[in-house]
Amino acid sequence: TFPNNTDGFASRAPSVIPGVQVRGIFGATNSVTGQIVWKHDIPEQVARSGMLVAGDLVFFGQNDSTFNAANAATGAILWSFVGTSVENGGGANAAPIAYVTGGKEFIANAFGGNSLVRRRPRVSPLGDAMIAFALPDPGYTGPRIIHASR
Repeated sequence: TFPNNTDGFASRAPSVIPGVQVRGIFGATNSVTGQIVWKHDIPEQVARSGMLVAGDLVFFGQNDSTFNAANAATGAILWSFVGTSVENGGGANAAPIAYVTGGKEFIANAFGGNSLVRRRPRVSPLGDAMIAFALPDPGYTGPRIIHASR
């Protein structure tokens, strides 16, 4: 038993290993050459979110509640949303999904955080929100949320 895991939840591994820098990496690899095409190195966060490719976009979340849409070919972040900007929003640790209804494509993600790091809410705030996103209809000229923050 390690002294920094006293709640008996999950494994007994220490949550922080001295001398090891915690980080998450999201990226793409060329399946023909094996070469890394692009990557996002996210310091101080373990990569717990899944990645979803939908058309020419890739979606992934971060422990701090940031949910990203990137260009699948280049990795350029095109849009980010802060999950804690909505009531009960938490860390973006889930695997995003894509679905179509009424002829419109949606991307949905849960913003619930990660209970394994609940003693460190700055790392992955806990929440209970499911949010779906869609592109605006052609010709839409109303407000456009680029980045929401609390």
